[in-house]
Amino acid sequence: MPNFTDLTAVSIMRSGCALADAFRRVTPGSKVGKILIQRDEEDPEKRAKLFYSKLPSSIASGTVVVTDPMVATGGSMICALKVLVDAGVKEENIVVLCVVACPEGIKRVVEAYPQLKIIAGAIDSHLNEHKYIVPGLGDYGDRYYGTN
Repeated sequence: MPNFTDLTAVSIMRSGCALADAFRRVTPGSKVGKILIQRDEEDPEKRAKLFYSKLPSSIASGTVVVTDPMVATGGSMICALKVLVDAGVKEENIVVLCVVACPEGIKRVVEAYPQLKIIAGAIDSHLNEHKYIVPGLGDYGDRYYGTN
């Protein structure tokens, strides 16, 4: 069995936890970090706010997979990436794993961090005037956890 101890899954809570859990099931021995970022719905630009982060002490020495189901404006992802880079993670050692993204969010993330990699299950067409992905899939966390 491969050794995955040099991998860390960092989830952007809460929705990213679902992807991080799946990632851990296929990479036994990998570590986990958590970042809590919330989109400010009162802000017209829907800017992200950092509330909490807890990362393994060895995070800078391996590959980090950042999990968040959706990359819409890219604001939450950029905020999370800043936390990781500030913790010593090399940009080229970061992989973003998402279910759905849109061109605007991808462009913004790649402009800020051009050496990272992004893996997206789907790239939808655009953001609407409310900064939501179109067609998107609704609130991933609410769908996954059965809340509203």
